Parts: sequence; C-alpha cells; structure tokens
Amino acid sequence: MRQFAGDYRYEYGYDIPINVLGDKVSEVAQMYTQHAYMRPLCVVTMLFTIDDEKGPQLFKVDPAGHFVGYKATSSGEKEQSATNQLEREYKKRSDFSSDEAIKIAIKALQTTLSTEFRNTDIEIAVVTQESPEVHVLNLDEIERELSKVGESD
Repeated sequence: MRQFAGDYRYEYGYDIPINVLGDKVSEVAQMYTQHAYMRPLCVVTMLFTIDDEKGPQLFKVDPAGHFVGYKATSSGEKEQSATNQLEREYKKRSDFSSDEAIKIAIKALQTTLSTEFRNTDIEIAVVTQESPEVHVLNLDEIERELSKVGESD
C-alpha cells in the first residue's frame, strides 16, 4: 500500500484517494487468488480516511479481493451478525457523535459475542473530522465508555 501511495503521489502530485488505494489492493489480492498455492494476503484490510470533499470514508478489502465501502463494519468471528446490528443502527440515523458511535460499537460487540467486557478486553480508537489523528483510548477512558453502555441498558 505504501508503494502504491508513493507511486501515485509521485505521478499525480497529490495523495492517493482511499478508494483508489483500496481498489489497487483488492486487485493484487484478487490476482493471488488465481493460484491455489499462493495466498499471502490472508487478512482483512480496513482503510479509512476523512476526505476534504466526501467526509469520512471506510473501505474493507478481503483476501479474495472483494472491495466495498461501508458506514460501519466488522471483521472476524461472528462478523455478519455484528455488521447486521451496525447496519440496523445506521439505518435509524447516521449522524452520531463519537460517544454515540463508541457506545453502538461496544453494544454490537457485546450482543454479538454474548459477553460483558472489562477495560482490558477491548481496544478502542477514535478518529473524527474535528480531530483527524487516531486517538487510542487508555484503560480509564475505555472503563468510562463501558460504564456509559452499562448505564444505558
């Protein structure tokens, strides 16, 4: 991905749009699926950005080369049921504050995995338009978010 991004910047003079990068990565992943003995890209990749024109964007590329954009998605064990729950929430409305989005994500995980989390069980990172740097929540912040979810139930 760094090579694609660097080549694009050199050729066109500006950073690669996230959808173009995702498409390039999916093409490479799909090419490797043509050979049964080669499956080096065995990880789901989620790409996100805050575009100046389009706002927040999230794309997911799977190892087979499937590339699609989402408002919210999940990956891993019980991926489909978690994604379905997130879709239900985003169909109701899509303009969440970061606190509301965190709460929805935690609820989706807890419901899907049928478990209550401790602050050491999960990691949460937040990116907003106001603060485009990735902010990884510390244990105290995660505990506070978990208690908010517990209070709302």
